[in-house]
Amino acid sequence: MAAIDDLLHAPDVRRLVRPVPLTPPGPGRTVSSVTVVADVAALARAEPGALAILTGAASAATMGCRLDMLVRTAADRELSGIVVLQDESSVLDPAVEAIARRGRIRLLCAEPQTDLAALVVALHRELAGGADRALQRAAGALRALRAAVARGEDADALLSAVGDVLGVRPELREPTAVDASASLLVEGQVEGAVVIPRDDEREESIARELSLELVAGAVARAIEHERHTRDAPGQPRADFLTEFLAVDAHRAERLIDRAAALGLRLDAWHTVVRLEVEHPGDDELAAYETMRSIERTTLASARAAGGVWHRARSGTALLLLRMDRRDPGPHGARESVRLAGEIVAATGRRHPGVTLRCGVGSPHSGAAGLRRSAGEARMALSSHDDAHDDATPAVTSFDSMGMRRILLEWAATTTAADTIDLLLAPLDELGPRRADEAIRTLSAYLDGRGSLANTAATLHLHRNSLAYRIRKIVERIDVDLDDPEQWLALQLACRARLLAAGAPT
Repeated sequence: MAAIDDLLHAPDVRRLVRPVPLTPPGPGRTVSSVTVVADVAALARAEPGALAILTGAASAATMGCRLDMLVRTAADRELSGIVVLQDESSVLDPAVEAIARRGRIRLLCAEPQTDLAALVVALHRELAGGADRALQRAAGALRALRAAVARGEDADALLSAVGDVLGVRPELREPTAVDASASLLVEGQVEGAVVIPRDDEREESIARELSLELVAGAVARAIEHERHTRDAPGQPRADFLTEFLAVDAHRAERLIDRAAALGLRLDAWHTVVRLEVEHPGDDELAAYETMRSIERTTLASARAAGGVWHRARSGTALLLLRMDRRDPGPHGARESVRLAGEIVAATGRRHPGVTLRCGVGSPHSGAAGLRRSAGEARMALSSHDDAHDDATPAVTSFDSMGMRRILLEWAATTTAADTIDLLLAPLDELGPRRADEAIRTLSAYLDGRGSLANTAATLHLHRNSLAYRIRKIVERIDVDLDDPEQWLALQLACRARLLAAGAPT
């Protein structure tokens, strides 16, 4: 037995019959059986609770005034409903409607060419329930899914296609205790789940779970296709921005003309968010797939928050670049920091084994401003590394760097830059690796107020080795360390150089 409204919602029944739109239809009876009526007189012998299906001949005989007699007889016999093989406009009559409503008879229509055997089998299957109905549902879901995939439908349409067969639509969300679920594996990464409520009947729940595994796979492939289609046009822009930020300033100027052809407005205001990812373990393939997933989801999250965003790479770091037509001001800078925090938190939930750190540059205008903001984001991240402890937030903005920001902004002026280069030129002549080692050693010595013991402990060197290094460095530079002003100038120069290189200071 089944309520007639539940029966009409069953997918196999719903596609064959439809209710006549009574206003209001009134409460329906419970369907206890299905009977085929070949003539009107046979209706009087139908059992109470039966759903009577009129054959084509019997349906034709009900045209006109005989339909109201038929409905009155059904009401007297306490039938649950009548299926007539006619168009609903032929059935709908005010007098018939009133009788059906008072007698709780549900009037249903089917096309004259409807296969009565298929309709009877579908109704009997729904009334009987059990494994047969469950297997039919699962098979129907598979057919609907294949047809939707063949049409190239998107993920949402695939879910709807399966829902039409199962009678309840699967959803993309976190499962609850009453849900059946299947993991959504997109490009090797679990990205949530496809869920559907479990049914009270065990067989029906099994059918739903079988269908769920099929739809999860199809939805994952649809999402992958959609992403590849969407991301493909953005790849040339990402490649350009990566190159533009990697080359020196002189070469970067020669690349500016290419930006317009790619639809990039380098004359806009730019804010750069730098993300660095630490992967657990040594599985390089897993790390690569995780990085691709993070790159895609972080860009999608940024765009969903509003504004024009692009992506780029800087070594192993991921860059998110926001471009605004107008100066976003302090509010825009704070919004970028807030969004970066949300992205880091969401990525942590999606990839619990991954450590994500983030630096945010200040907004600057023009092509040079883009490079400057990228440099600030890198320096902010280096500042985070230098001061990192459990209480340090995962996102560090350049604006929050305090004295380090002041030092960097001073170092960016032409006068200061010339002074720094002049003071450190003798050490730069040693070559990049040796110069970096010498500047680090000298900076630690100056910060340690000339104490060999403290400096040796900081650099983990033997005191005699450190003394030798300092003596060689002092011999090369043209600075009087007994002069406090020259000491301070050299100390600031070393700090600015190391900070600009992203080294801890």
